[in-house]
Amino acid sequence: LLCILNSFISMYNTFRPVPPSPPGTTVVSLWTKFSWAVFTIAAHAQLVIIVVYWTVIFTGYWTMVTLFSHGIIGVILLIDGLGVNTIPIRLRHWLELCLPF
Repeated sequence: LLCILNSFISMYNTFRPVPPSPPGTTVVSLWTKFSWAVFTIAAHAQLVIIVVYWTVIFTGYWTMVTLFSHGIIGVILLIDGLGVNTIPIRLRHWLELCLPF
């Protein structure tokens, strides 16, 4: 669900980019902060899902559905967030968004 939300946010940001902040300022818009937070939570949740599925639940027989839902989606999420959208991931994001969960 978080991956789907992140995909819609990414698509929205592609078609309606956030205007850059004025020169000399480091103000980040609320929408940008929200999209960074959703990506950070989705990426960490997807990583946990992948590790738990392949180490605990996997029975030895895989299908295309299990391969896509528990592997390739995580890779696509990371490529989209870190490569295409260049969302910065810092220790602060992990401490504030992922550690409490």
